[in-house]
Amino acid sequence: MVNADQGEKLISMLEDASRLALRNRYIIDEAPLQIYMSALLFAPSQSKVRQMFGNALHKHFELMPAVPERWGAEILKLEGHDAGVNAVAFSPDGKTVASGSNDRTVRLWDAATGEERQKLEGHDAEVSAVAFSPDGKTVASGSWDRTVRLWDAATGEERQKLKGHDDEVSAVAFSPDGKTVASGSRDRTVRLWDAATGEERQKLEGHDAGVNAVAFSPDGKTVASGSNDWTVRLWDAATGEERQKLEGHDEGVSAVAFSPDGKTVASGSYDRTVRLWDAATGEERQKLEGHDEEVNAVAFSPDGKTVASGSRDRTVRLWDAATGEERQKLEGHDDRVNAVAFSPDGKTVASGSWDRTVRLWDAATGEETQCFDNRQAAARLRFTEDGSGLDTDVGLFHLNSPSAPSSYPHTSSALAEACIVLNSPWVKHNSSDLLWLPHEYRGTCSVTYDTFLVIGQASGAMSFFSFKT
Repeated sequence: MVNADQGEKLISMLEDASRLALRNRYIIDEAPLQIYMSALLFAPSQSKVRQMFGNALHKHFELMPAVPERWGAEILKLEGHDAGVNAVAFSPDGKTVASGSNDRTVRLWDAATGEERQKLEGHDAEVSAVAFSPDGKTVASGSWDRTVRLWDAATGEERQKLKGHDDEVSAVAFSPDGKTVASGSRDRTVRLWDAATGEERQKLEGHDAGVNAVAFSPDGKTVASGSNDWTVRLWDAATGEERQKLEGHDEGVSAVAFSPDGKTVASGSYDRTVRLWDAATGEERQKLEGHDEEVNAVAFSPDGKTVASGSRDRTVRLWDAATGEERQKLEGHDDRVNAVAFSPDGKTVASGSWDRTVRLWDAATGEETQCFDNRQAAARLRFTEDGSGLDTDVGLFHLNSPSAPSSYPHTSSALAEACIVLNSPWVKHNSSDLLWLPHEYRGTCSVTYDTFLVIGQASGAMSFFSFKT
């Protein structure tokens, strides 16, 4: 028999072990023994698994980097793309995530385990957009090869290749009934296609610059488009007539989305703002400010109460759609965030980034995760001649200061001959893979001294390692 207290501890341990396994699924599949190195080393300091087995790390490290205290909002990191991720979408049942990448592929992932289910290949250039049909059986993708492709979500087979655009395709969307696909292009047009036959039904013209985003209203009667001409336009899906021209952004519009009730349109812009518009009158209702760089993606939660936005500032923000207040700031990506999507139950947010990952976040918690922050990114660093400090372009770090190691590890001549090299994502010892680095620890610059390694992060954080070799 297990008493209540023991039961709670067991559940807590199992939950922690699940987080660790999901967080490190990719490297566990690729190099299983890294569960004893990378997975443990970068687990939060309060992780139950780390507390139970972490002493084994002292066999390998004199000095270990600072790690977050607790697990953050990120649930899963889906790794496999060979270049930046431009687009993500959930299937209608929430079980699958689609991602489109600069590696010219579309990948389908199991949203619960992070396993890659399908790799859809065929595009001749970067994939800029992805969308699921309402029944979840078809995936649409838009590419810089000027085509839209329709794929069988179960088999990965290409069903249709829609040709007609005269420039790169930047956006795709299905109508609510699944019969029509909308695409936006740098050729300044929006095209509506028959999803069954691939025939072009409508060519919507009026924008004065490339179209970056398209979306259908929930009733399928209206198409919204966002353009580099700084406007959002609303079109009659049946006739192709322009109904509204929404003006107010100070730079190009990169993203558009309808609220679930169809009454509000959200738009994201290179002017760093998200705007909410009345779909009937074209009036601006809210101006959501907070991002430090251009906004690349927007999405409504299924209940319409929350707006998610992704930005070049590497964050995902969650906003109250009624008040415009920022609710959450989700940090963890190592490069610009290009895509965001809510799961059908609204509990999970997916984001895609040029750091080559898709991340899944708990929409309710949004806990921050970071080491220490000197508020600037270190682009250059080197050790002082006596090895007692680290000279960077953002200041001098003394290795006995609170924000750095308390003492500098002296090494024997035998250890001094050991070769520690950072060959991202691996730290190598004498040409052999020693430690796999998660994305957030790979950094923008690094330096080694004997068996000592320091990595400067784009966030401004710096990670210190000393290896026992």
